[in-house]
Amino acid sequence: MNIGIVLSKFNSEITSKSFEAAKKQAEKQEDKVIEVIEVFGAFDSPFAVQRLYFNPEIDAVIVLGAIIKGETKHDEAIAFSTLKTLQELSLTHRKPLGLGITGPGMTLNQAIERAENAGINAMKAVKMLFEEKDNIPKTPVM
Repeated sequence: MNIGIVLSKFNSEITSKSFEAAKKQAEKQEDKVIEVIEVFGAFDSPFAVQRLYFNPEIDAVIVLGAIIKGETKHDEAIAFSTLKTLQELSLTHRKPLGLGITGPGMTLNQAIERAENAGINAMKAVKMLFEEKDNIPKTPVM
């Protein structure tokens, strides 16, 4: 399976760990990362995901980011709008998306603790979805 990765550079001390873990997991799964797009923050990831989905060589995309709790609910607003848009893109393009964005509501320490698992789990998720894509009914089962 050919994978595209969108990597948020905001909170790079966290996202770089997610990225390294995702690459190792891809290798372990015998998948190939063929393109990586870096974006400023998680909020900027949908545009890059859409670009990757238009590449016919890419079978699935994972997104890596960290949305850390601040003094306001800004993290919740960013997470909700970003995750909803990412979900819609996956459904529209009919390609799996592995969500490796941690948060909202996390402290910096929590984000650091979860960084590697975010990359690993995002990669595992797209593998599972890609392998099962032909078994998912195209029409609702009543």
